[in-house]
Amino acid sequence: MGHYLNPKNKARNYNVSFSEQFEDEVRSRFMAFTSDIAMSNQDRRAVSISLSEMTLNAIEHSKTADNQVLLQFELHQDRLMITVQDHGRQVPGPKLDKPRKPFRGNGFKVIKALCDRVEIFPSKAGFRIAITKNLWRPQIGGFSL
Repeated sequence: MGHYLNPKNKARNYNVSFSEQFEDEVRSRFMAFTSDIAMSNQDRRAVSISLSEMTLNAIEHSKTADNQVLLQFELHQDRLMITVQDHGRQVPGPKLDKPRKPFRGNGFKVIKALCDRVEIFPSKAGFRIAITKNLWRPQIGGFSL
């Protein structure tokens, strides 16, 4: 597992391997990155749920030789951006006429409802999804703190 800090734009990148502990590892990386960021618990929860959906999608719909996904966290003054990228061939999801497991198949709807911006970049080299969550900043006298 490698990570590095890019001080220019306060970004952190992680290569995470698929395993039974994959979700726990992704969640702990997110919590470590955001531990000193001033954001509401509601925003933190919304991003955490979205990140889980994004990584589950990478696991369920990607066939990759290296079994890795790239996570990128970027903090800007007023927003948090997260990207999940797999390196495999996209495998189609279930047909709409087939019964689905309860609560499955709605990941993108959930992500779109919880985030301020969602961008999807499919390609032959893999699938990348990027989310942006605007961070609430307290204002006093018209100035953001």
